[in-house]
Amino acid sequence: VEVLWSSFCARHAGDASISLRDLWSQLLRTLLDWRRQVWLPLTGEPEKPQFVSDDEALQDVCLFLLLWGELGNLRFCPEMHCFLFSAAG
Repeated sequence: VEVLWSSFCARHAGDASISLRDLWSQLLRTLLDWRRQVWLPLTGEPEKPQFVSDDEALQDVCLFLLLWGELGNLRFCPEMHCFLFSAAG
C-alpha cells in the first residue's frame, strides 16, 4: 500500500488531495459502474454524487483495499467484491 501511495504522490508532485482522488477514481472505476448498473436498481437507493470529499475518498479506498486483501480466491469474481463493498459502504 505504501508503494501504491508513493507512486500516486509522485505522479502529482506530492499533492495528497489530487493523489487521493486519482487513486480513488482508478481503484473504484469498475465498482462504481457496477454499483450504478446493478446495486442501485436492486436497492432503490439514490445515486451518490461523483464528487466526494477527501475523507469519503480515503474511507472508500481503505474499505476497497481491506476487502481486496481478505477476498483470497474470490478476487477472480469481481462481482462479489463489488457486492461486498456496496453492502459495507
